[in-house]
Amino acid sequence: MEGSAVRLEIMLQHADGLTITLQLECHEGQAIIRQWLEVTPAATVTVDRVEPARLSVVGQDLTVAHTVSGVQRQGGWRPDNGAYRSFRVEHQSLESPVRRESGLRSTWDEMPWLTLIGDDASTGGLLLALEYGGRWVLDASRGDAGESVVAGFAPAGIAPEVEAGETWTSPSAWIGVFPGDLDSAAAVMHQYLREAVLPKTDDQFPWVQYNTWFSWYCELDAENLLAEADLAAGLGAEVFYVDAGWWVGNPVRRDRFSSGLGNWVENRDKFPGGLKAFADGIRSKGMHFGLWVEPERVDLRTVTTGTWRAEWIARESEGRYIRCDWPSDTETAWLCFGRPETQEWATEWIGALVEDLGIRWLKWDSNYWGVCTSPDHEHGVGDAEAAQLAGVQVVMARLRERFPDLVIENCAGGATRMDFALARQTPVAWLNDASEPSHRSRFHNAGASYLFPPEMLNAWITESEHENVNGQDQTDEVWRSVIRSRMIGAIGFSCKLATWSDRTREIAREEVERYKSELRPILKSGSFHHLRPQPEIPSARLPTPDVWEAYQVAAADGSRHVILGFRNLYPGGASTVHPALIEAGATYEVTADEGPPARRSGTDFLAKGLALDCPLLASTWVTIQRVNDQ
Repeated sequence: MEGSAVRLEIMLQHADGLTITLQLECHEGQAIIRQWLEVTPAATVTVDRVEPARLSVVGQDLTVAHTVSGVQRQGGWRPDNGAYRSFRVEHQSLESPVRRESGLRSTWDEMPWLTLIGDDASTGGLLLALEYGGRWVLDASRGDAGESVVAGFAPAGIAPEVEAGETWTSPSAWIGVFPGDLDSAAAVMHQYLREAVLPKTDDQFPWVQYNTWFSWYCELDAENLLAEADLAAGLGAEVFYVDAGWWVGNPVRRDRFSSGLGNWVENRDKFPGGLKAFADGIRSKGMHFGLWVEPERVDLRTVTTGTWRAEWIARESEGRYIRCDWPSDTETAWLCFGRPETQEWATEWIGALVEDLGIRWLKWDSNYWGVCTSPDHEHGVGDAEAAQLAGVQVVMARLRERFPDLVIENCAGGATRMDFALARQTPVAWLNDASEPSHRSRFHNAGASYLFPPEMLNAWITESEHENVNGQDQTDEVWRSVIRSRMIGAIGFSCKLATWSDRTREIAREEVERYKSELRPILKSGSFHHLRPQPEIPSARLPTPDVWEAYQVAAADGSRHVILGFRNLYPGGASTVHPALIEAGATYEVTADEGPPARRSGTDFLAKGLALDCPLLASTWVTIQRVNDQ
């Protein structure tokens, strides 16, 4: 195979002529094996259940299962009660069976990831993940009178009919090992995704972004946005992208983003000079231009004005359209991307936009879900969900092949599908529309970063009901904390910058520059460490936690470490953490915030740890540099 990958095929032949080929793929230096099945029957069969990998582990002291809840767990925005659960890390003893289900979409309720570890959480364990964009179930339990652990993922909602002599390929499972605690499991995941899955990006990635949604919604006006772009460029933004509402048939109404879907032509009422001139204006300010799209859904009123065709609409087996009853102002329907015609249509109009407008960042959203079971479409009834997902990925892959520098962002906050299959096309994902207050944004990153590398996790500073972001009645220290809360991943702004005070903008500019110069150079290739457990946040009030949070990014060669600590409402003052990957024989220069540098030996670090201190609701930024690497 190309690159560092090696593949092993094991062919199994049943007496009735059924052939099952087990495919195993590994990459040099990676601790994960990718495994899938190819089923070739001698007579027509329906594959109603398949597990691409099922572990049966004997002789290992595996007692605890760790999983992560999904994007919209309990509604995402603000559950009525109980623990807030979007991207919550959950732990369950294997004394009772573990069962997880994806929910409506691939990561709606749960993420397709499992680790098995012993009572001593530092002694290593096994991980299992599913590379599939559809629904799934996970089961894990003890077997053989408690002497073994059995675990496996299975796709749900598909039952493909496979004709004699044809080959059906299952989704892939990932099986991995890790040597230490959950952070070492995260390191294994990050390394594998970077090496074998995620599209490659430039050295300055992730770019600092400005997005129009939470500041302007659909009330877009080119003149106002260009003025805002001047301020965004002044903060250090590197890409400015227009979110929903830019097309013909979309009114100047706050959140009517479904109106006019399918009319993928610029709205000259909002952009009188056209989007090309607007994009040129953005580039003249030193930023890339980006755009939001939702190709899978259409406003049914655009059937006569758009370029899509009614026969492409996803249907139930009785012929009824699969429609979305939300929002109430617009009747929309779902397009079947299992049809080659739909794929070609989407590739054509999106490709034309990318080429004509010079788009470098494409935000792909998907705000509804339905499975086409129409018997007159090219896909089968039993594999419709898989066909839809494969069709979306075909379009993305074609766009990336045609435009190698194009970044496609997975808007997981709308799509609720932040899975490993889609990660092959999308190097960055918008985590959750519920992106404020700051401690909720950090909560999302804290959980999602066990599965995905931090540079993939996108969060913005947004207008907030909980935090004042216009510079009034807020100390400099707290404002820095609001910004830094989005720096444990990809960072952006979606606020009306013109309403900010000069001091607020100045602090934002300083923090963005620090992110670019100190943190980002090691973010994409280094390791990520959770130095404090993910805090509990009770619903529905989502109060600020009363414990410290601390996150560390370590350079791949160990030469630099950046630690971000957040005090929240911890009443006890300073807190001591023990940074990872400190070498006993090295000497380090330590700089906390704007304080003077101090030298410490690695031995001293390992013995005493690092004390973090800052005011309530504030944060501290600590840079640890190995002296001989300066």
